[in-house]
Amino acid sequence: VTALSTSFLLESLARLYLAPKVVELIKKKTAIEKTQPGVGTEVGRHEPGALAACPHYMALHRQFRLKHMGMAIVNITTIASTILQLIHLSQSICFTP
Repeated sequence: VTALSTSFLLESLARLYLAPKVVELIKKKTAIEKTQPGVGTEVGRHEPGALAACPHYMALHRQFRLKHMGMAIVNITTIASTILQLIHLSQSICFTP
């Protein structure tokens, strides 16, 4: 029961508090990246190009990374809690009468 409660509370926290902030930061960051050609289109490694000198953009990028990392940690913890709950349930099933 504790694992299921932990999973529910963490996912609720992520959906209610972290997700809207992450989406807002993505929108702001994308709007700035569209002003510089080639920035924001890379996959894997982030190359800010000329925006590396912009303190506002770098602060947005830092905030985005921190909140996105928090979402990832919450998601991994939620998955682990759900797995623990499923293991507990599977071990408590009795197939013999």
